[in-house]
Amino acid sequence: MNISGKLVLTVLMSILPVLSIVIIVLKKAFPAVDPYLMKGTIVLEEIDDIIDALLIEYPDKGSLITIDEITDKIIKELKEAGYSVDRKEKKKINYHLKGKLKKEGIDINWIDGEGVIQYSKRF
Repeated sequence: MNISGKLVLTVLMSILPVLSIVIIVLKKAFPAVDPYLMKGTIVLEEIDDIIDALLIEYPDKGSLITIDEITDKIIKELKEAGYSVDRKEKKKINYHLKGKLKKEGIDINWIDGEGVIQYSKRF
């Protein structure tokens, strides 16, 4: 390899990591740059809104509602809003719901493998 070839290779090797960092920073700073991230943000916000509405709607009913029932209601609402929810996304929604309930301080009793929500908190 001659000197100009080595110089080009050195410049490329030093520019690629910097370019990768710039792309990562832009995606973090501006999620709308990536349409998938933009759609994901909207879906999470909608899921949170649906969860909040369900928690406000059902606190007087005691522990009559399970995690699976809430997950099914969330999926129904998302489908009505025009989203297609597959099995993998249903599992993600279920995990997001459990995390949200834990963050809100809501107790979950596990009875025969089914999570029954204990509404001891007022919203």
